[in-house]
Amino acid sequence: MRDDYFMRTTIDIDDDMIRAAKAVARQRRITLGQAVSAQLRKSFQPGNDVQTESYRGFKVLPRRGLAEPITSEFINRLRDEAE
Repeated sequence: MRDDYFMRTTIDIDDDMIRAAKAVARQRRITLGQAVSAQLRKSFQPGNDVQTESYRGFKVLPRRGLAEPITSEFINRLRDEAE
């Protein structure tokens, strides 16, 4: 791929991921597009496939980024907020 090639497109990205990408872009003094592209490029490198393990027959995915782990307390808090 040529380094000077880019495509303008529109995608929906979760708010927390936009905030994180903007923070990285500010910190590195690059554009938001460059920050997102760099992370996508990194995630698609060979060997970066998601490795899964199993817990009681369920696949367990590794925690990534700023995501909060799903715990009983987290579920209960969501239930309380929904009421």
